[in-house]
Amino acid sequence: MKVTTAQALAAKAWPFEEARKLLARIEARKKAGKPTDSVLFETGYMTNIGDAQYLFSRSGQKAIAEGVRRAIETHFAKRLAQGR
Repeated sequence: MKVTTAQALAAKAWPFEEARKLLARIEARKKAGKPTDSVLFETGYMTNIGDAQYLFSRSGQKAIAEGVRRAIETHFAKRLAQGR
C-alpha cells in the first residue's frame, strides 16, 4: 500500500499527526532563519509477507514512529548538551 502526500497530509493516524507537527516545527525554524537538520532513514526491509504485514500494521507503524521519535529526541538532546 503506497501512501500519497495528500493522503499523509489528511491522515488522522497518530504517526502522521506527529510527522505534521515535526514539519510545522521545521517550517517555523526556516522562517526564523534558523538551520534545520535532515536525516534519511529506512523504516523497514521487507523480505517476506510477515515483514510486510508488520510494517503496514497499526502496531508496526506505531513502533516505527516511536523509534524514529526517540532517535530524533536523542539526536537533539546530544546537540543541546554540546551547546550546538
